[in-house]
Amino acid sequence: MIKKIYVTLWVLWMLLIFWFSSQVAQDSQGMSDQLLAMIEHMFPVTRSIDMMRYLDHMSFIIRKLAHFSEYAVLGVLTVLCAREFQLKNAYILGFIWSVLYACSDEFHQLFVPGRSGQFIDVCIDSSGALFGILCLWCCLYIREKFSLTK
Repeated sequence: MIKKIYVTLWVLWMLLIFWFSSQVAQDSQGMSDQLLAMIEHMFPVTRSIDMMRYLDHMSFIIRKLAHFSEYAVLGVLTVLCAREFQLKNAYILGFIWSVLYACSDEFHQLFVPGRSGQFIDVCIDSSGALFGILCLWCCLYIREKFSLTK
């Protein structure tokens, strides 16, 4: 049962990434701007610098954090699936899969109006996957070391 849950979540997450990447540039920017507006509402900032430059900078950061975090989740889900199927080197496989998916995602964006595939985004995505995988490894290691069922 848990295998089906992990695989379902894994596939749904990849579809979500694909959907985000399918958004034309204007729609993608609109999602970033909405998130930025929510953040500004929660944490109002008094700005003494040029407003447009500030908004562009914050929007850029939000988009890159989105790349990082969505691939952190993908890395975790990939490793969990690989572990459930008892594949050797689940952590390495999880990272390799995430990097390959990031490459395919950036290639896909070459065909979306206003979007571009960028190597830096593959690096950010891969870093996110590595971060997620390392966090998972640490959590599982701690759980194993401090398990009360010994």
